[in-house]
Amino acid sequence: IAAAAAPDPDGGAQQQEQEQQQQPQSSSGGSPAPAAVAGHSQPSLLVHAELPVHGAVLSAMSEYFRTLIQSWQGTERRLQMLVGDDETLVAEALVEFMYTGELPQLGHDDMLRLMRLSDKFQVKNCPAACARRFADTPMEELSLDTVCAIFEWPGFLQEAQPFAGVSTKAWAKLLDVFGDLEAAWQDSTRRQQFLSLPIKAVRKLLASDQLAVVSENTLLVALAGWIEAQARRSSSSGSTVSILGGAEACQQQQQQQPQPLQLQE
Repeated sequence: IAAAAAPDPDGGAQQQEQEQQQQPQSSSGGSPAPAAVAGHSQPSLLVHAELPVHGAVLSAMSEYFRTLIQSWQGTERRLQMLVGDDETLVAEALVEFMYTGELPQLGHDDMLRLMRLSDKFQVKNCPAACARRFADTPMEELSLDTVCAIFEWPGFLQEAQPFAGVSTKAWAKLLDVFGDLEAAWQDSTRRQQFLSLPIKAVRKLLASDQLAVVSENTLLVALAGWIEAQARRSSSSGSTVSILGGAEACQQQQQQQPQPLQLQE
């Protein structure tokens, strides 16, 4: 397992070369081939650990790894997963799942990372298992931070199975907290939480016929407050905020989503 090394303009390339030289030679025959899981910050990768794995297991559990293994040439037998620096422990859990078929005990945020990572590497049954774990999570244990992370997913991911089930759970939590917008706005804690919601969550809430409000004035006050809060945050960070509507807003939001993780072979 590896994490991203901090950029070093003088020694980055040299460090990466040294890391590659220090990696143990892969074994042949029936022995497991090491699989390194690496962070994706540039310019160098810092190897955290290596896991011995078996090609037969990975090929059976992952279409991605099956394709890599079938395209191997020469004597080198090394697989490398390029992941985010906050996903190295989750990547190790993913390898464990491919062997055991069981989910480890992870926090909700790490479970989300595992779900997306397993979908990215096409690991059978893992996304569905993560979705079932979320479905069984009591509503009171689901944090708003986790809900916000789910609403930051690209739209196509929120609608695809089994991710749609997780999105439905997040929406139910959102309604549980803000469904009575009048009461939520009068509560200082929930009002501040509303002002921190991502734009997708705010848009879906305010457009929902499940939202309880006395009048449309409440919607306008809540929306104006959210816009003002976003403007203050953007001003303090030196960036700008654009309030868009319709198709333009959807396109802009999709462009702001993180790019899919890249893989280093």
